[in-house]
Amino acid sequence: MTINNDKKILRKRILKLRDELDSKYRENSSQKIFNELSKLKEFKNAETVMTFVSFSTEVDTKLFIEKCWSLGKRIVTPLAKMESKELEIYEINNWEQLQPGVYDILEPIPDKKRLVDPIEIDFVINPGVAFDINLNRIGYGGGFYDRFYHRLSKNCIRVAVGFDTQIVDKVPVDEYDVPVDMLITENRIIKK
Repeated sequence: MTINNDKKILRKRILKLRDELDSKYRENSSQKIFNELSKLKEFKNAETVMTFVSFSTEVDTKLFIEKCWSLGKRIVTPLAKMESKELEIYEINNWEQLQPGVYDILEPIPDKKRLVDPIEIDFVINPGVAFDINLNRIGYGGGFYDRFYHRLSKNCIRVAVGFDTQIVDKVPVDEYDVPVDMLITENRIIKK
């Protein structure tokens, strides 16, 4: 078995478990996760916060994005460039600046005036499919975030959010996989 095959099998198993979580449980857990995240000094001190816009059964980021707007945080979200497998980052100030993109995931409408240099980002909230206690993660298989991390400031904090059911003993990793600084679930916070 190759690492890619191991990842594919794990991804399928964990997505099935996440999809089976009750929607009310996911909603309540998402609120718990972002309540804990909001208490972090790293978040409180951050001016520019990058987050994904949730879809399907992911931890729901929508209320959190609205909370950030009300706190005066600069919110930026990624646009996946499928050809280059790169993320372009755009500031969003309202929901009208998003449109359905790849797999119907909401992404920013490209606008050069709102394009953001990744070096400006203080705090990144990462999606993921599976995580381990060593802060390794696997996403959906494109490697977008792993490639993106190298464009961030060395002081930028990378936090993954997920449900406890997404934590496994060991995530298969290769030399291209980059761990996060912190993982927050509905029941725990795991830090470096």
